[in-house]
Amino acid sequence: MTASLHETARLAALLKLELPQRIFTTIADAGGEARFVGGVVRDALTGRGVETSGEKITDLDMAMTLPPDAATTVLTAAGLRVLPTGIDHGTVTVFDRRDDRVKVELTTLRQDLDTDGRHAVVEFSQDWAADAARRDFTFNSMYLAADGTLFDPFDGRADLAAGRVRFIGDAATRLKEDYLRMLRFFRFQARFGTTAPDPMALSAIADAKPHLARISGERIARELAGLVAPGPSSGLMAMVDTGVDKMIITEGFRLARFEKLSAIGHDVPLAAAYTALVDDHDALARRLKSSGKLRAEMAYLAAPMAGRFSTEDWPQKAWAEQPTGAIAPMMLAWRYAVQMVKAGAALEQNMFDQNMFDQNMFDQNMFDRGMFDRLMAWQAPEFPLQGRHLMALGVAPGAEMGMMLKNAEAQWVDSGFALSREDLLAGIGTKKLDAGGAKS
Repeated sequence: MTASLHETARLAALLKLELPQRIFTTIADAGGEARFVGGVVRDALTGRGVETSGEKITDLDMAMTLPPDAATTVLTAAGLRVLPTGIDHGTVTVFDRRDDRVKVELTTLRQDLDTDGRHAVVEFSQDWAADAARRDFTFNSMYLAADGTLFDPFDGRADLAAGRVRFIGDAATRLKEDYLRMLRFFRFQARFGTTAPDPMALSAIADAKPHLARISGERIARELAGLVAPGPSSGLMAMVDTGVDKMIITEGFRLARFEKLSAIGHDVPLAAAYTALVDDHDALARRLKSSGKLRAEMAYLAAPMAGRFSTEDWPQKAWAEQPTGAIAPMMLAWRYAVQMVKAGAALEQNMFDQNMFDQNMFDQNMFDRGMFDRLMAWQAPEFPLQGRHLMALGVAPGAEMGMMLKNAEAQWVDSGFALSREDLLAGIGTKKLDAGGAKS
């Protein structure tokens, strides 16, 4: 398969990166060989994922023939920083001492001697073909040598060009080596698949899916986040069709709701995607061992909204529903969208003119794109009154001050946020004097 000019240019740019060049040279001087491998080669061929215009390098993987301890010795002597990040499996991470963001994951060629579907016992080798055969998918088994030679033992480049996601050899065997590969299949199908999912792979996954229960929530979470990021896809659909989603959460995924949410036209936040996909977001968060931040976002999105929006008073309603803490303000718009999707609303683009917005939209089960856009752009005004301003009136901190602030805020919101601090203080000052309070 002849390389295109764009592919050739991207591969050449990859080879010009300074840190990999130093690794190539140092390993070769020690009698070994290093090559780029896997995702970095795949993404360079497709023009995705790897920044090659400077030193902003992420997710660079290389393979080598030297054992990890020998590589550590020579690389350290060459002035590079080396950490044993996965030494049992032959992996060290190599850093440019001038910038810790510049790094390469460097792994010794290996063969799996034994695996239980989660962990493998490996043996280091110098056999490039054996190393390629133990990898998951054809387009992840490509190697790029220092001289620009592309090694592609399983026609991964052709599969990549054709939009095929194909296991190397027997799919059932690859899954037994690591059952997380079933989610990786769906994720790569979502990202690269332009043809129907491989039926042999789907059959093997359907048989192996109970073993997903043995995989940690953290590992599943990383794959699932990448799977839903592109939006609805053949990969996600295949996951639901094979019932793998029910191995993650019993209720399975509500794919139609996620499709509606994605049709809005914005990148859907992960919390919104998950909250649309399932009803029991707590159960999903427990299975995925989600962070506290993600749990809080899902809880906010799932909480029923108390009021209706209308053209006249929607900012006041938005104020009452706005997120707090670390939850981003734009989550209010996604809360509205998630609620409407879960209620079965029809999604229409610019269904209503702003001046004709239906005041009973929740009863009507209709979604208004204009309302969503206004909520996305809305910036909550700042309440102008604070406790220190009341203390200047002689109000001591405590329950009385809290009640005054709460009442003042309600008046300020009812005014459409028009009342100034002076207006609010004047009202509070008058009431204090009428009640016999002191004013300073």
